[in-house]
Amino acid sequence: MDFLQKKIDSSDLLIVKTKRNDLAHGIKSFAEVGKQKEADELMKIQDKVVNYLRQILENIETYLDNQEYLDSSTNSP
Repeated sequence: MDFLQKKIDSSDLLIVKTKRNDLAHGIKSFAEVGKQKEADELMKIQDKVVNYLRQILENIETYLDNQEYLDSSTNSP
């Protein structure tokens, strides 16, 4: 399957998810989470996460455009 055209590091997405969950469940306060990263570092993480999510969408679009979900064994001569 050619679905994954390009792989991008998703480690920053895990950081965002974990911090968001800590905030949502009251494990950490906004002050605690906010003091752990500089503003410019947060902007870099944001860019990486947006690029990662954009790549996922592009991979899905390619998958659908190429109809890779169809059984290729039935199209063989």
